[in-house]
Amino acid sequence: MPFYWHGQKSITLRAADGGKKMADILFAFGGRGSAEVSVDAASRKVTLEYISGPFTGRQSFGVAGGNVWAEWEIEFRGIYRLFSGFNLKHFRSGTLHALERLSGKTAGEQRPGR
Repeated sequence: MPFYWHGQKSITLRAADGGKKMADILFAFGGRGSAEVSVDAASRKVTLEYISGPFTGRQSFGVAGGNVWAEWEIEFRGIYRLFSGFNLKHFRSGTLHALERLSGKTAGEQRPGR
């Protein structure tokens, strides 16, 4: 995911109780967080439920009807709340660029394995 979402510097998956997938995330802006990750192959959807870090809430993305989509439902915490207006604009822009990379519409960048 960091290849597509440049706001995430690294994601380390780990198992948790009950077989849930948990991820430790290092954000590009320096913050750290953790999220529960679920993948629904039937509906072609990935959901990250952020439970700690600079924000909490849900990020979902997937493919439907030949289109790649993304949705954010988050709340900023701590000092990040002070800049929430800027952060929301920045997240929208970053998500648009990530979706362009996922769909192959960004010139000059190749998807992994190509």
